[in-house]
Amino acid sequence: MAKLNRDKIETQVLAKIERAKQHKLLQISPRDKERLQRFHADKEFYAAKYQNLKYDFADTSVMSAVERMTAEVMERIFGSSDIGSVKGRKAENDNNAEIMQEYCNWQIEYPNVGYQKFYWWVKESLYQLYSVVMVTQKREYEEKEEVVPVPLGQEQAFMDAAKANNVDIVDAGTPGQDAKGQPVTNVTIKYMKLIVMHSNIYMQINLIVNIIVKKYAKRIIILIFCL
Repeated sequence: MAKLNRDKIETQVLAKIERAKQHKLLQISPRDKERLQRFHADKEFYAAKYQNLKYDFADTSVMSAVERMTAEVMERIFGSSDIGSVKGRKAENDNNAEIMQEYCNWQIEYPNVGYQKFYWWVKESLYQLYSVVMVTQKREYEEKEEVVPVPLGQEQAFMDAAKANNVDIVDAGTPGQDAKGQPVTNVTIKYMKLIVMHSNIYMQINLIVNIIVKKYAKRIIILIFCL
């Protein structure tokens, strides 16, 4: 049953992803391209738009406005000692909030070279009307192999559950005994195990050409997935 549910969910998700890709191709990408051409004052764009003109024409007002507003926004974000604000919910949390404030400032400014990434994010948001910054934690995995004693008669159910959870079956089983001397089948499995989760945060700019979202997802609260 778990396998059937997994297949059904996978089919539904893949279908939604495909619809989102088509929506981006037909509806989003053309508008993104036009906004980018306006920002760069693309002469070919204006030549196609105003075909009766007998001379080259390009409007640089969008680029000028974006550059000016980007500088103003960046001054507001990085113009003080604190990039953001962290406050404790109660008075006794104030000291911890100050430590977290300093930690966030350091994480953004130094390991993540935050000024450059914020600059790109603000600038793209102004001329494309949206932009995406992904914040993650670095995780390290290792491949692990182990032998699991499975009670007799439950081998198939165990292997089905393993495959449904992306666990590879290396050896379908050899006869053996558990710690109590009961007969079992020793099944060798292989999987990826999380060994380290770094405390540092990682900021990454995702170019909008690589982003697809579900149709009608105009607010974060209804954003089912974003790829």
